[in-house]
Amino acid sequence: MLAERKRKVIYSNPRGTLWANDKQKFGQRMLESMGWQEGQGLGKDQAGITESIRPSFKFDNKGLGYKNKSNDWIEDNNVYEQILSDLSKYHKPNNLVAKQDEIKDLEKKTKSSNRLQ
Repeated sequence: MLAERKRKVIYSNPRGTLWANDKQKFGQRMLESMGWQEGQGLGKDQAGITESIRPSFKFDNKGLGYKNKSNDWIEDNNVYEQILSDLSKYHKPNNLVAKQDEIKDLEKKTKSSNRLQ
């Protein structure tokens, strides 16, 4: 089966004006029952906002809550390099080479001792 062709959805109220002009919303009825009237601000002194909250339009394709942290990886890299330098002070690479040489010497000794027996 093939997928159906996508159809364009046409909304009857694209700007949401029907919702904004509806006077029977639950929140509005609650506020009116507590003494609020349309056009007044919210709060004790009625100094709050008088209009409904409007969402801001995002012009970019960043996610919700995105913060530009483009140079954070550089800071992390510097911390990593600092840790490596601190470790290299205590663990010298020469010790590792010396231990590998000792292992090779022990291998030679065991081989030579096996030949004698």
